[in-house]
Amino acid sequence: MLSAKAPATGSADVMPAVDNRHRARRRPTTRLLHRWIGLAAGLWLAVLGATGFVLDHRDGWRWLWQETVNEAWVPERVLDKARRGATRLYQVNPAQPTERIAGGPQGLWISQNGGDHWASVYFSGATGTPQIRAVLPDATRQWDRLWLATDDGLWALDRPHKTAISVTLGGHDITALATGASPTELLGVSARSRIFRVDTRSPRPPLQVELGLPEDSQLPPDIGLSRLVHDLHFGRGLFAPPWSLLLNDAGAWCMMLLPLGGFLFWWLPRRWRQQPERPPRRARKNTMRWLYRLHGPTLGLFAVIPFVYLSLTGIVLDHGDALRPWLKQFAIAKAWQPPVYSLPAWRGEIYAVAGYPGQPRKFSLGTRLGLFTTTNDGLGWQRETHGPVAPGFVWSLRRHEDRLLLGGMGGPNLQRAGEGPWRPVPGSGHMPTDVSPDGQGGLIWLNRDGLHRGGNDVPYRETTAALPRRDGVPWFYVLDGLHSGALIHPQWKWVNDGVAIACLLLLVTGLLRWWRKRWL
Repeated sequence: MLSAKAPATGSADVMPAVDNRHRARRRPTTRLLHRWIGLAAGLWLAVLGATGFVLDHRDGWRWLWQETVNEAWVPERVLDKARRGATRLYQVNPAQPTERIAGGPQGLWISQNGGDHWASVYFSGATGTPQIRAVLPDATRQWDRLWLATDDGLWALDRPHKTAISVTLGGHDITALATGASPTELLGVSARSRIFRVDTRSPRPPLQVELGLPEDSQLPPDIGLSRLVHDLHFGRGLFAPPWSLLLNDAGAWCMMLLPLGGFLFWWLPRRWRQQPERPPRRARKNTMRWLYRLHGPTLGLFAVIPFVYLSLTGIVLDHGDALRPWLKQFAIAKAWQPPVYSLPAWRGEIYAVAGYPGQPRKFSLGTRLGLFTTTNDGLGWQRETHGPVAPGFVWSLRRHEDRLLLGGMGGPNLQRAGEGPWRPVPGSGHMPTDVSPDGQGGLIWLNRDGLHRGGNDVPYRETTAALPRRDGVPWFYVLDGLHSGALIHPQWKWVNDGVAIACLLLLVTGLLRWWRKRWL
């Protein structure tokens, strides 16, 4: 018994054992962190993924705007946002200011008494109610004929009968409309991507305009950090459409599927232990192997990039009001900008269009990189930089007499008389979607906060004119409120912040676990 050798005590033999004990302590810690963070945050992470996916497609899905939820189920803060946001277009008849037209993604309405009562417009032969993108009085007949750009082509409005008749391009999403060089020419934008011309006197089909791209020297030398944060979160900040949006969509699906896979990986063994008759050992082992492979080495690795930028930008946007002034202090030089800001294509980038009377080869396109003007029918471009303020993200364009009116996103609204410089329009509201003469020499700007009236040396002030609305709250505002947390509590943004931080921690612990296991 005494002849057995005692174990060696030298450092060469002891250190590996100590190292193994340390590794044994570290691995369960990472595993436990990943498990409990995932169980705590997984459900809300899946909610953010599902709602984010739907909201990324807000422009293309009618049901988001036209199917509604009973107002009793929605808090006042969300209801108020829905009431103000459903109207995107507002035009006043200059010859009869009590006659007004308003519209948006829920349809079109006419009022004969200054907005006290609204009657809906019937779209003859339409499948469902088209979403209204623009209302444009005919340059020759004024309010005797109104052109309507919709997600189902171009329509003409018969005002006396409150009926719209389809004209052309049925099935195409016409996202912007303007009068061209002559009173009988219309310039339109299809799906924020293509320019077409329509001769209203001719039965010929619309003529598509072939567009060249601006030279690199015409692109802005830098972009603001605030612009990049918004673009990344909304699926337009990395690559030319549709790739950034597809990456966002894939990230959203990973947010839904990864919590489900992680939960099953945790729950199934516990479920099996409670069953009197368990599945065969091989079946259990194969199930866990494939769950791990789908969860970690497949979806988990793919989700790293979208999870990082969606989580970080989500935290910033949760506190946008407080952080926006700070964000605007930083500019990103061209060398560091994602590829989409080099404008490799027009697809998805044309938010507005404006024609110039008597100049058939000249028109302007409003984009998030500024206002680009061509004088040779789209072959070459010049970015507008006339001071004292140069256009930034051009959200909307309207021509009123000799003035071109520009609505900005993240910047001031501007106006220009003739070929003069751009000048700010203070007090006209943020991100306006339409501008109309008020019938008394001034203008009315419409944005998500309501109507702002002024002009002719009269300061702009918010007006209380009534806007049309349907009963109920569109699903868009319900899901938007759920995504931001406003549907639950005004301060739910802090919970969203916590889940975003948890998402980043799950990435770190998940990558550490994958690095050790790689592939089961």
